[in-house]
Amino acid sequence: MDRHYIFSKIFPKATFDEKKIGYAQSFLMTEIKEYLAYQEYSENEIRPQINFTRNLRKRGLNRHFESEWKIASELLEKQAIRNSDYHFYNFQLQNEQYEFTNQQSRKQPKGLQEASNELTNFFIAQKLKQGRDKMSHQSLISADYQKDFLQNVIDYVEKKDFSDFPAIQIYYESYKTLSDSKDVRHYENFRKILKSNYQNFSKSELKYLYLVAINYCIKQHNAGNSEFKRELFELYKEGIELDIFLTNGFLSRFTYKNMVSIGINLREFEWIEKFIYEYKEKIEEQWRESAFTFNLASMYYQIPNYDKAMQLLQQAEFKDGFFNLNARKMLLKMYFELNEISALESLLDSFSRYLSRHKDLGYHKDLHLNLIRQVRKLLQIPKYDKDAKLTFRKEIEMMEGLIEKKWLLEQCA
Repeated sequence: MDRHYIFSKIFPKATFDEKKIGYAQSFLMTEIKEYLAYQEYSENEIRPQINFTRNLRKRGLNRHFESEWKIASELLEKQAIRNSDYHFYNFQLQNEQYEFTNQQSRKQPKGLQEASNELTNFFIAQKLKQGRDKMSHQSLISADYQKDFLQNVIDYVEKKDFSDFPAIQIYYESYKTLSDSKDVRHYENFRKILKSNYQNFSKSELKYLYLVAINYCIKQHNAGNSEFKRELFELYKEGIELDIFLTNGFLSRFTYKNMVSIGINLREFEWIEKFIYEYKEKIEEQWRESAFTFNLASMYYQIPNYDKAMQLLQQAEFKDGFFNLNARKMLLKMYFELNEISALESLLDSFSRYLSRHKDLGYHKDLHLNLIRQVRKLLQIPKYDKDAKLTFRKEIEMMEGLIEKKWLLEQCA
């Protein structure tokens, strides 16, 4: 956007002045900041209502305070959300009641104990939530977070009954799910509370809670607990139904792909095909066709319907490096299995050139180059040479940094 052009539209009769447009920009930025701050403040109608009652109390407008405090209290209870923010808002409300009645008579103030209880609930919920988040981050980065008061909070929660407080329950169980992953009971409790109290949390927080559950299931599945594969699929399905995986109206192409991969693995082809078509338009436009084509081809490959899978992959252009690699790998496997040697050799050559040209693929480059080398070796083994096949099998089994080991061994057999 050209400053001279913009100046001519704002001040059509004036000569361009750098300071003048600079001041205009500065004033506009101030207005934007105030607007965005107010938008955030007024997003939840309980915030302005609490502030309004506080202002009435300070002005000594007793009758108005009492009626507006009642409105604020009813407004808070009507809201379905029962996360840590709920306890904070309730603390503020009860504290206003205490401040008001304390001004009237020091002998019978109301709300002090209620305010204290809600402050405790807020602190416990928030501390557990932060403890869970620290635990989650520690699995990704080597950060050394302090556990100030956390163990005290956990001990307190374990001695008390918080069955009527979904925020404390779910933050506690999600924390224990991460910190004590071997005890599956914590995950089971977490899932039970999540299913029965999902309406008590905003979509953004619900998404995070589901991701905690999803990551736990992935770890369990990777550790060899195959029963968590179905659980993982159900979590993704619930998240899709609750509409929590969309960000600004779009579904991540990675979530789209993960959902399809798990469904294919469970052979839920009917559900997956419907999902692929229904959510195509939810993918960001720049990735839409690539993600749609790749996932549809993946489904046809696994059915198997190689004709449809190859037709999709041969006609597509994949901008995403991940999709490109996996599409080439899928074609490689189909050409080999169908004994289309000419097409396979042509693909191996173009695949090698692609990997050599792209320096930004990291360790994926070496993994795929190793696969190409082993496929070339396999092509050279005479069909009935058992000794050569045995040598090849041993090499594959011992080799590190190689993808598709299982497939290579199957083709060798």
